[in-house]
Amino acid sequence: PTQIGIIPTATDIVFSLFVLKMALKSENKQVRDVVIGFVMTLALVDDGIGLGAIGAVFHEGGLALLPLIGLTGGAILLGVLSNKVFKITNHWWYFLLMNMSWFGLYWGGLPPALGFCFIIPTMPHAHNGDTYFGSEEESRPDTLDRWANAWHAQIDLFLFVFAFVNCGITFGELEFGSLFWLLLVSVVIGKPLGILGFVYLGTKVGFRLPVVMTKHHLVVGSFAAGIGLTVMIFITHLAFAGSGMHAFAIQSTAAALVSLIVSGGLALLYG
Repeated sequence: PTQIGIIPTATDIVFSLFVLKMALKSENKQVRDVVIGFVMTLALVDDGIGLGAIGAVFHEGGLALLPLIGLTGGAILLGVLSNKVFKITNHWWYFLLMNMSWFGLYWGGLPPALGFCFIIPTMPHAHNGDTYFGSEEESRPDTLDRWANAWHAQIDLFLFVFAFVNCGITFGELEFGSLFWLLLVSVVIGKPLGILGFVYLGTKVGFRLPVVMTKHHLVVGSFAAGIGLTVMIFITHLAFAGSGMHAFAIQSTAAALVSLIVSGGLALLYG
C-alpha cells in the first residue's frame, strides 16, 4: 500500500548470501554452490509465498482481473511462446515482457514486486546441473545471463538505495519491548528449527538433501536464513499500520536489524 511509503526488496536474501559465502569459505566450490543454491531456493520460494499472501490480504480496493489476466498472464504466455515456439533470444524483448507483467500486477491491485519473477523462468537459459549462483554464470552467453549481466550494476545500486532510504527505519525511535524479543526469538531460533524440522519430515517421505550437503551445512544455512531486514520490516509495518500501532512497528524494525547481527553471527560461528 502506497500510504506506508515502503518499497520492499529482498535484501534479506542478499545478506544471507553474503554470510553464507564467508561461513563456507573453507569448503570446496561444489559444496558452497550446493548449500547456497539450497538456501537461495528456499528464500525465493518463501518470499514468493509471503508476497503472494500480502497481495491477497493487503491489496487496496478490489482486484482488477482484466489487467492481471490480460497483462501479467499475457506476458507469461508470450514469454513461453517466445522461448519454446518462436525461439527469441533477445533479452530486451523479455525485459519488455517483464514490464508488461509489472504493470499488470500494479493496475490489477496487487503489489508488483514479483512482476519480473514471472518472466525470468520463461527466458532461454543454460541448465547447470546441481549447482546454482556459481561464477561460471558470468561467462554464459544465454539470454538469462546476458540480461543479468546487463542489469546487475543498476540492480545493485537500487537495492542499496531502497534498503537504506525507503525501508522506513528511524534509528532515533528504536524500541526493545516485548514484541521485539518475540520477533527476534522467532527468526533467530524459530526459523532454523522450522527449516530443520521440515527437512527432517521431507527425508521421511522420500525427499533427500544434495549428496554433498551434510547436517552441518544445513544448520549453517538455517542460521543464515534467519537473517531479516526489509521484507520483515515491510510485513510488520503492514500488520501495524493502524493508529496507535507505531510503537509496535518500531519494535519490529529493531528486531529485523538485530536479527541481521545475531543470525549472521551464529552462521559465521557455526560455519
